[in-house]
Amino acid sequence: MSKRFLESIFFTDRKKITDFAKVIKTLPKNSAIIIREYDLKKEEREIFARKIAKLARARSLKILVGKDFGLAKKIKADGVHFSDRDRLPLQFFKKKSFPKNFLFSFSCHSAKAFLRARKFRPDMVFLSPVFATTSHPETKFLRHSSASSDGMGINEDLRQSLFGLRNFAKIAVQNKNSLSIYALGGINSQNLKILTKLKIKGFGAIDYFYENHTGNSLWRFGNKAMAGFP
Repeated sequence: MSKRFLESIFFTDRKKITDFAKVIKTLPKNSAIIIREYDLKKEEREIFARKIAKLARARSLKILVGKDFGLAKKIKADGVHFSDRDRLPLQFFKKKSFPKNFLFSFSCHSAKAFLRARKFRPDMVFLSPVFATTSHPETKFLRHSSASSDGMGINEDLRQSLFGLRNFAKIAVQNKNSLSIYALGGINSQNLKILTKLKIKGFGAIDYFYENHTGNSLWRFGNKAMAGFP
């Protein structure tokens, strides 16, 4: 498989979604699926991953497994995903031992983490959370080393949301197309319109896809049209 740019990434969450077949069937064509479910036992997670992989392959969608090279190899996934909060295994740095087009994605929660990520050049970098997220409501908004969250006269939730978006935009601008940046966290049909104005490759989400599975939208990232929902 070639490393063409993926523009929409669906993160699995069985606690929110009961019908994965319905969601995956309506994902945009140029999409990928990142398998999470970190709370499952090893055997249970493999069963879950194989079910998702089968649904994804029926639509020729790419599959990445979170934090498990062994499972990724077992189900013949297209890549792996890690976070700046993980202790990265040696395989993440020695990419030569993997297939030519094996994908490495990485989530960053601060500008410092993003700078570290540049050293091992993952194929996709998720900056998170840009907006308030129901998946991790306790998580603070994306931080930038030079940013201040001071603000007066506006709602606290709005202030924090603007804070996260502003910091995301700063990192995206400073990136200068060095890495493929994706937005993650609290994305919906309204704020996605804002993100399309930034120089990023796409976005990742959970809620957005199952709440918009009947949509027919066309977004543009980096002056390139993104395939709409089939």
